[in-house]
Amino acid sequence: MSRGGKRTRSQSPEYRKPEIGIRTAGFGDDYIPFEFEDDNFRTGEDIPRKRKHEEVEEKVSEQKESNRRPRLARYEDGTFTTPWMRNMKSIVPESAARFFHDEVEAFTRYISPTPAENELRRLIVKEIEVYARKIWSDATANAFGSVATGLYLPTGDIDVVIETVHVSSLSKASTQTALMRLANTLRNAGLAERRKIQVIAARVPIIKFNSVHGTLSICREDRADLSPTGGIPIDISINQTNGIRAITMIKKYLGRFPALRSLILVVKAYLNQRGMNEVYKGGLGSYSIICLAISFLQVSLA
Repeated sequence: MSRGGKRTRSQSPEYRKPEIGIRTAGFGDDYIPFEFEDDNFRTGEDIPRKRKHEEVEEKVSEQKESNRRPRLARYEDGTFTTPWMRNMKSIVPESAARFFHDEVEAFTRYISPTPAENELRRLIVKEIEVYARKIWSDATANAFGSVATGLYLPTGDIDVVIETVHVSSLSKASTQTALMRLANTLRNAGLAERRKIQVIAARVPIIKFNSVHGTLSICREDRADLSPTGGIPIDISINQTNGIRAITMIKKYLGRFPALRSLILVVKAYLNQRGMNEVYKGGLGSYSIICLAISFLQVSLA
């Protein structure tokens, strides 16, 4: 009986003597000895423990050795992370910057025009010249822009300029009339896909259509996802020779800066993927990208 007349726990009728393995002395009933067994009791084997210093060092050493081993840039299931990585070297360098450099080079080889694509575009320009001469006997057709410099993407268009003395470049109305005649001739010849051809009355009037040529059959199998699903887009102007004169200048810079070609193609592909390559939508055109890349290399290497 405790002070105040109250019973202690041990004197209570409901109190039962503890089972073996439970001590009542000292710390009371809440002490659990080591030999106590309980299905819900954690023994300590499933509790995470800190690794020893030697184990950590061994793990780091194994990881470094794994990075040095020759391997391809693949996912765990064996597939390539990107299609152009098929062309990468098998050794993965320790430097992230070096790996990025190698991937850019592989992408450049992957995205660059093939001989078949170059020949197809040359034949399209020649075909346009043939029909232009049916209207103006002295007419010549030349490609300019990315096609002339070899900096076009698989889905890129062909910029063509018709030169003739029979059309005055000083009169916009005269130019539009001449383009309408040429558009009708090309449509009747069946050069335009679905016979759809437009004359755009912009600051520099142009003919705009998709060629009936340029299907997936002429493109590499590993680049089928980047090839045009229809005809190659074509823009035709008359007596606008500024683009022709720029070809020599661009080729000079391509020879001066070896990295320029890769830089231009990467930026063009990046903007094209995000729909930011159309000038009339506020994007950057091909010539602007080239000037931007040249300026960047000039400042960086100065």
